[in-house]
Amino acid sequence: MKKLNAVLIGAAVSFFSLKTNCQVRKTLKNDRGVSLSYSMQFYKNCKDGVDKEYKIYRITAYLSNESGRSIKMAESWVSANNSRYLNCISEYDNFGQIKFNPSGILNASPEWDTQGKPWPNNSTLSGTYYIAIPVEEKEPPAPDWAMGGFVFTDDKKTTSPQWSSWISGDCFKKISYRYMGKELVNLNYQYHYYFQAKNDYAETIYFIMSLKDADGKERFGTRYSIRPGQTIEFVEKMDKNYIWFFAIEKVCFKIDNGKYVACDDENSQNKSDTKSSIEEDARKVAEIFCTGFRLNKADTKKEFENFIKETEPYMNAIDKKYYKGRMESEFMMGNKEFEYFEKLVAKEIEKFCK
Repeated sequence: MKKLNAVLIGAAVSFFSLKTNCQVRKTLKNDRGVSLSYSMQFYKNCKDGVDKEYKIYRITAYLSNESGRSIKMAESWVSANNSRYLNCISEYDNFGQIKFNPSGILNASPEWDTQGKPWPNNSTLSGTYYIAIPVEEKEPPAPDWAMGGFVFTDDKKTTSPQWSSWISGDCFKKISYRYMGKELVNLNYQYHYYFQAKNDYAETIYFIMSLKDADGKERFGTRYSIRPGQTIEFVEKMDKNYIWFFAIEKVCFKIDNGKYVACDDENSQNKSDTKSSIEEDARKVAEIFCTGFRLNKADTKKEFENFIKETEPYMNAIDKKYYKGRMESEFMMGNKEFEYFEKLVAKEIEKFCK
């Protein structure tokens, strides 16, 4: 409850703004699973002297090793390209720049095999700095950056992909599937999604497993059939991972005659399907964020506080549904519904906040 009490407080830097477009990571470089990225979040306004007003942004930089192997890596950095030193942010460390040395200080590349410490797979470093821009500017420019070179310290990938939990929808509760994603980096880069799907109905089912991108466009839509009590396996292969959402669609029972069943019982007809529910949640969260931002900016304190109280129950439900009370470093980045929700919220905020 305390976390959601912070919603929209502090120049509308809210719980959900932390997890939407203000915190969407922008990738600067990704080389074989080793990546440098950043996110930015509005922090507060401040004045330098009497007249000049600035907006302060918090920039968080990330260096991640998801290559499947340990590496030794030279220094990487992310830096503001027009940093200003203001009294209102002078108390913060790392003003204007973050440096990463995951293997310690390394010199010339021929020496990497004999110096420095290996940096394990599935590791992420992060750091934060603050920058100021004139209040009339929309947002800070992209930062300067450099990602250091690296070498692999083991010959083979050290981790195996893991299956997701079994997933089923509201309409077809006895059709369930699970998936795992796998990068193939040895030759040309590829990304594979492996699926297992099972049928717990007493009849043969026919369906399409639809793989959609961030805009909801179907990229893969293969039709399958499963006999009662059986499980099947299949794989979809692509040159990069642009899939954000899975859906079981166009379901038939007994005979594949093109007469698709909407749901498997009458009670399910009153329920929104998963995709529609996520889209509606994203629209509501964006509307709440933008309304709160405007109220706070207009300095209508009483109206602003009432708005927080009114929207708090809904935002608590969103927290439990998508974030499950986790902190930023524990976000459910392997969860496709969560990722689809985040992407939609960022888009909706752009529309509502204009």
